[in-house]
Amino acid sequence: MTPVTDTTHAAAVAALNLHRLMLAAEDVQHSKSPVTYDRPSDGIARPTEDAVMCPRRAHVRWTTDYVADQARQLADLLADAVDVWEGRGPDPVAP
Repeated sequence: MTPVTDTTHAAAVAALNLHRLMLAAEDVQHSKSPVTYDRPSDGIARPTEDAVMCPRRAHVRWTTDYVADQARQLADLLADAVDVWEGRGPDPVAP
């Protein structure tokens, strides 16, 4: 492989892995909370306040929102670079 195809291949692998993990995170968000449920004397399991307001669920939700936002920003960055190359954007400033 050439350096260009290596970079493209690495980006494709990362994108597929990100997609797989986002699907898994969405499944986890909507799954039963691992936090303990109360079992009163009638034997019926009722979620505790901690289970309903599970900090793990909130963390997964925040993380998926953050990752999706970062992915959008990276896509915009690449689109801007292509626009500059094709003369549709301002000339870049040398690093």
